[in-house]
Amino acid sequence: ELPCDAESVKKSSLARYETISKDLAKHRGTELTVAFCLDALSSHVGKPYSPCRHPSGNVKGKTVAAAVFDIKAGKMTLYRGNPCTSVKAGNCKMYIYNELK
Repeated sequence: ELPCDAESVKKSSLARYETISKDLAKHRGTELTVAFCLDALSSHVGKPYSPCRHPSGNVKGKTVAAAVFDIKAGKMTLYRGNPCTSVKAGNCKMYIYNELK
């Protein structure tokens, strides 16, 4: 019921969702790893509306953060900025579920 810019969702959010969904389909039946998830979030397929988004031409938006939840380990890692650079640089903070208040 909230207002939504359907054209923006179609161009941007849906494009990123479809790119990641195609990657996930390749791994059907196998356990997803944290490394795979980070690789998918770092993808530039479909730019400028790729999962890892950078300003390009008239498109000014960019990825501000990426998060990966490792359910079995009970932790979440939050990467600041574009995952294509923040993952390699270790620009992240890890949260342990049991320690969250």
